[in-house]
Amino acid sequence: MAVRVVISKGNPEVPDEFIFSVLSSTLGIEEEEYRSIKREDGSVSLYVKDPEAIVKLQNIAEKHASLINVAFEKPSSGGGLFSLTNTAVKSNWGLVLSWGAVVLLMFILSMVPIFGIFINLFLSVFYYAFSLFVAHKLLGVDLNPEGVKELFGKLRLAETFSEYLGAGFGFWLGFLVLYILSFVVFGVIAVLFGGLGAVSDLMNYGRVGSGTVGAMFLVFLLMFLFWLWVFYAFPLMVARALSDGNPTLGSSFKAVVSVLTPSFLKESFSGSYVGIGGMWSLAVTVGIIGFLLTVVLIVTIPVAILILYWLQVFLSMSAVSYIKRS
Repeated sequence: MAVRVVISKGNPEVPDEFIFSVLSSTLGIEEEEYRSIKREDGSVSLYVKDPEAIVKLQNIAEKHASLINVAFEKPSSGGGLFSLTNTAVKSNWGLVLSWGAVVLLMFILSMVPIFGIFINLFLSVFYYAFSLFVAHKLLGVDLNPEGVKELFGKLRLAETFSEYLGAGFGFWLGFLVLYILSFVVFGVIAVLFGGLGAVSDLMNYGRVGSGTVGAMFLVFLLMFLFWLWVFYAFPLMVARALSDGNPTLGSSFKAVVSVLTPSFLKESFSGSYVGIGGMWSLAVTVGIIGFLLTVVLIVTIPVAILILYWLQVFLSMSAVSYIKRS
């Protein structure tokens, strides 16, 4: 279980650098991440899972009681993920509009021949980067309506471009590796199940045997189930990208390709994740249906964009909820 730690100054004369040195020595936090979580009064609030780090912070608090105050709190739950996501969306319509403007502009530019390939790449990276940006910011607040509303009221889209595109690119690279590996692996399986023979029969006789059709169907079913599981585990990937605090290109890439490890498979079906993964799967299913129904008409395109934005925030909320409960 993650514990919320609030470190504040024991007196106003204590320099900010002292709190940073405490965080750096106990949690390995770098200066850039420290700046992102520091409040106006110099205090910081963050969640710590490592028991040894918590003990170190307790010892430092006792040793330097006259300089800093360290409070330990269990994370509070002030609402479900769906209602918290609604609160987040309604707390900053400026962020919604700016996000929607970027997505709509990139979508239009993606239709330009050749140039559109690079725009599609950027749009994918932007999707991943925004989810990581929101999730990273949510780590520093309690997941209750007040904390979420206060945080989202301060968020600005420019931070996504300035600090998180590298992490988003790491996610994109990870999925590229997954796409290639799945194509190769399931292609080999298809060949072993008689795929080449099926192509030969189709070319020579215009038909394939019923046994071969059944085998090919099984291969495609396995591939479909694999990718269904990957998207079910999406919040877990985001959570793993944040395991070291500030998401980076490397941590994001490793988080995605870690789906190929037994530990990820086990964790994705653990009791602490199944509920969150199930809610995410339900939200995506309903969201995709709503998106397809609204994107076909020009007048309802804003609704379609709002649905995509809501899903991105819900993804971040799900990942952070899992981190704080595990």
